[in-house]
Amino acid sequence: MRVGWSQPATLRVASRARCVPARLLPRCQAQGGGQETTATAPAASTRQKKNPKDWLSLDELRAELEKPEEGVPGGIWSVLNFISQNSFGETSKGWGAVYRWFLNLVPTPRPRQGAAPDVTPELLQAARRSPLPKILLVSNHELAKMAAKFPEVLAMGVDEAALRLLGLKTVLPACDVSDLIIHEPRLYLGGSKLETEAKLSSVVSMMIETYTMPREVVYMMFAYDPGLPFVATQRGMQELRALWPEGGATLGAPMRLSKRVTRKAK
Repeated sequence: MRVGWSQPATLRVASRARCVPARLLPRCQAQGGGQETTATAPAASTRQKKNPKDWLSLDELRAELEKPEEGVPGGIWSVLNFISQNSFGETSKGWGAVYRWFLNLVPTPRPRQGAAPDVTPELLQAARRSPLPKILLVSNHELAKMAAKFPEVLAMGVDEAALRLLGLKTVLPACDVSDLIIHEPRLYLGGSKLETEAKLSSVVSMMIETYTMPREVVYMMFAYDPGLPFVATQRGMQELRALWPEGGATLGAPMRLSKRVTRKAK
């Protein structure tokens, strides 16, 4: 709940005093020790400028920022609306399921991501000394996490790292390639540059050209599961495409979709 919205509101603060950081509480006039404190906001005809200090939690602030304003959706909703209004091949009914599925993906755990790597003080110290964070566009701690999964990354030269990042961005222009390598450093940086780019290009071509998946959906799937391009199979794509038969079909949970896409041919 916030103060400063379009309708009058009374905020009771005393019951939340133990669990809500002081910086997230709205400015109120205290009525004494353990007594309840209230703050009432005046009504307004238009949406007011948003002040993070007026919110009880970041989730509430994010929810408000994602609301449409003057009929124009913002952020992720523009992409989701595009998905809901377009068809997969010759059918449009299946897209309702894709739309609902992607709503559930924001946010959701990555299906093949294991336990958090053990970032030792030694790895963090090595990451701080390395020039790679500025090249790969990652933080020192993120580089240390990458090194916990793939120690060889710390030995990578600056020139090689720059070329790797540029090559990945060329193949996956709409993806945050820094985020991809943070979560799957061995897959994206472990093999040779040419082989990795060829593999990614092949999978993108298979999904978009062979199985007519919209490019936006493919990139969103990679963002959800960075390891997907390296385990996707023809059989998995055939089963995924079968989810949209003539007349529409229902899409299962994200884990079910991931299993279908990565299913190995017998």
